[in-house]
Amino acid sequence: MASSSSSTASPQTDSPEAALRRFTEGLIGHDARAAAAAFAAEGVLITPDGTAVSGAGPIHEVLVQLTAQRTVLEFELARVVRVGDVALCSQRWRHCRRGPGGVARGFHATVVTAAGKSDGRWELLVASLWGAEKKPQGRG
Repeated sequence: MASSSSSTASPQTDSPEAALRRFTEGLIGHDARAAAAAFAAEGVLITPDGTAVSGAGPIHEVLVQLTAQRTVLEFELARVVRVGDVALCSQRWRHCRRGPGGVARGFHATVVTAAGKSDGRWELLVASLWGAEKKPQGRG
């Protein structure tokens, strides 16, 4: 799996993939503000327990918690299906962080996001970061 490469999207080159790139680059850089900026104003983030967090402020708060953990994240874009100004995107993520005593803990997830185009710019509408396929990894 490869981490997302750095790039700045412009209205001419913007795409659902570019919106995902802005989001993942924010997470990789532990920059909650940049990651949250990829969401539409009415965007929704689904937390691990299934809570739907909506709006820029609350989404930013959740992402601050996530980035503060200094989790190592790797992403691989799996698929984007676009219909007009809406896209369904899936990515494979690998989360890894050091727990108590320096023990590495992590899991793989298939992350699903919906993106939409508004005023010429693609933004995330809904993101379920923890996916439905949590697979614990061995310790080491």
